[in-house]
Amino acid sequence: MLIYGYAAGIMSIGYKLNYTQIQNLPKSKSAYMLEHDYAIRHLDESSHLIARFLEEKGYLVIGFDSGAGFYHEAGKTPKEIAADISHKHVAVACA
Repeated sequence: MLIYGYAAGIMSIGYKLNYTQIQNLPKSKSAYMLEHDYAIRHLDESSHLIARFLEEKGYLVIGFDSGAGFYHEAGKTPKEIAADISHKHVAVACA
């Protein structure tokens, strides 16, 4: 049975981008986008693998993709299909 409306715990993961691509923006926009896209894929895979591991240990787990909340906050997603969580709020709660 799944119970909605509360979470017993929450986890936030991050991935540090290479500083050089950020430091040299806007000239390094292409390199930055490559780095950003890699980080997004890495975070999504990590979220999936952590959720699977914890689920195998008997926990009820929901993994959220790295873009959860972003497109809605930017006004690019209708509210009906917006993500269930904001990574910004999760990171603050975990700090």
